[in-house]
Amino acid sequence: MFTFLLNVLQCPKYPMATKYLQVKLYYLEGEIVSLLQTVNVGVRELDQLREAAAQMSTAVTCQIVPPIALAHFILDRLSYLFNVCELDQSGQPNTRIIPARLGARRPQDDDLALKAALDAVGARPLFSEEDYPLLSEAVRRQKGELAIALLTRHRDSTEKLGLILDKLLDPSIHRMYTWHQSNAAYFLDRDPVYLKHGQRGQRPVFPLPSQTPPILRSVSTQSADSKSGNFDEEVELISEQMQLLGS
Repeated sequence: MFTFLLNVLQCPKYPMATKYLQVKLYYLEGEIVSLLQTVNVGVRELDQLREAAAQMSTAVTCQIVPPIALAHFILDRLSYLFNVCELDQSGQPNTRIIPARLGARRPQDDDLALKAALDAVGARPLFSEEDYPLLSEAVRRQKGELAIALLTRHRDSTEKLGLILDKLLDPSIHRMYTWHQSNAAYFLDRDPVYLKHGQRGQRPVFPLPSQTPPILRSVSTQSADSKSGNFDEEVELISEQMQLLGS
């Protein structure tokens, strides 16, 4: 049953002819996810989830309607820490591992599940919102639920919060400063831990680089249009560079 239901979620979806069919489609999709949640995940199921997660980056770019429900299910059931460790009162995993839950799970599954969820959050639907407003609202709601789940899980990790923010806010629309490629880049520039590996002003990538040294931008290389009206930002950038050089 697990294989069949997972394959149904992976099937490409298209805009329905009527609003009734559109509502029914998403209702049935929710029922499928509920049934999948009741199935015990073993070795074979984990392998299928890993394969589905690896294919997510291709699916979100090729399918007209992104498979967000599938990505949310992968995040819930493939995650290593949230399925192996005990959860505290706030819903966060602690360091105590329950041996009975280990099975064939791997620590690398966390990154695989996160990558699939990030691809789904950053997916852009290939249909017109004016033509299919109900479908657009359904996709927007699914993205919101997945984004809340990601933000809740990784609220203590600045680097992963930056990745989520980068996917949520389209840089072509939401961009505060011209010398930052995205708002997430501006957010991560304030994190000294991230600056040990990341690059100033650049959009974050996943997985985060571990060996790349930070590149300090020179204010003199900024374009004239980015300098105008942002004097305070330039002063702050210079002070940060001086602190890094002093340390």
